[in-house]
Amino acid sequence: MTNPLAEQIHLTCVEYFGPAALEFLKRQTITHMGGLDFEQITPPDLPKLLHWILISGRFIINAQADELVKTLEDQLHVKATMKVKA
Repeated sequence: MTNPLAEQIHLTCVEYFGPAALEFLKRQTITHMGGLDFEQITPPDLPKLLHWILISGRFIINAQADELVKTLEDQLHVKATMKVKA
């Protein structure tokens, strides 16, 4: 990956999603962020990406999605656009 921000997000997500992390992240940006290529992610995109990681992640990793998003918020110094109650 040539984008250090995308790489950082990906590496953190691998801890929760394993080898499916990159595909999961690409699906979030393409589907929910206007076709954005995950590897082109920029800081202004982060709140929306974290929002979708939380929503979609809960279907796959349940409450661990909340932990993942909290970890990403702390690492990236950003908050998800909105919190969704579990």
